[in-house]
Amino acid sequence: MWTKPEYSRDRIRAAGDLLRREDSARPNGVVLTPDEHVEAMAVLGNWKAAHNYPLNALHINLRNHAQRVTGKPEPLTAQRIKRIPSILTKLRKSSNISLLDMQDLGGCRAIVDTVAQVRALRDRHLKSRSRHRYLWQRDYLEKPKASGYRGIHLIYEYVGASDYEGMRIEVQLRTRLQHQFATADEVVGMWRGEAYKSGKGDPQWLRMFSLLGAAFALMEGTAPIEGLPSRMEELQPMICELDRELRFRESLSGFHHGLGFPMQHPVVKDAYYFLLALSPGKDELRVVPYKATDLRRAEHDLSETEQSLGPEADVVLVAVPDMRALRRAYPNYWLDTRMFQQTLEKLMA
Repeated sequence: MWTKPEYSRDRIRAAGDLLRREDSARPNGVVLTPDEHVEAMAVLGNWKAAHNYPLNALHINLRNHAQRVTGKPEPLTAQRIKRIPSILTKLRKSSNISLLDMQDLGGCRAIVDTVAQVRALRDRHLKSRSRHRYLWQRDYLEKPKASGYRGIHLIYEYVGASDYEGMRIEVQLRTRLQHQFATADEVVGMWRGEAYKSGKGDPQWLRMFSLLGAAFALMEGTAPIEGLPSRMEELQPMICELDRELRFRESLSGFHHGLGFPMQHPVVKDAYYFLLALSPGKDELRVVPYKATDLRRAEHDLSETEQSLGPEADVVLVAVPDMRALRRAYPNYWLDTRMFQQTLEKLMA
């Protein structure tokens, strides 16, 4: 069922370095032959798929901790393997990042109700006797990103089956409000062709999300964003003025109401994995469910879909308990910002 790594660590590192440099327009960039490109991508594809095994183990831990913290038998958790375009972008963004040691090829996420639950969930992870090796955390509640993003990320190395020993997995912890923000940031960036998460895009739109992130931090009582007002009385008029200038809320409403496509998918009892493919035109979402025992077929279909739709498409394989949890955990694939819009209306009232 599980994909195993087929290449040596040196080969994986070398493939990542080649793909990082595969752009003649960049400094020190190179042009790979077709055979070199295919071989490097094969190594990347296998290394990526092999992360499903340790990711599943860390996701089970996360779900167990979330059950205890929230008191819910089915807390909202999910897992996903990083998309190939995102992997290549990250490799090319920094020469210090190695494909072998990339910490978020596999990631799982819990979405809870309160900041206290996020911190309690973090503490349970750190105090647990898990055999997996804790490496570090990034607490974006205490030090939020300039973009406005908040949450807590924990990085682990898998310990267990020898084939997967040392693979790194990222555990993300967010409140629902933090998840609303991250979803809206991604949806708007997708529609406008800008990468707000990476700090790239129109300065005014980037500033709007920074201001909103600062306001949301105040609403949840977490640390303010450096360089921005720390009082709602100052933030609210700035947000309202920029909203009028950008027609921000109107644009958000247009993004959502402009979606006329239905979600069509075959019915699969006890589905666990879901292949999501958002086409380059952003007007068609394909959802293909798979049972947990069909992971290899899902991985094959993921690779085929990535190749057929090209790098501009948004294609990902995720794992959630059911279809309801799928839309709650990944509303960005439905370009759904409704909850975010409701929060904005209250904030600007």
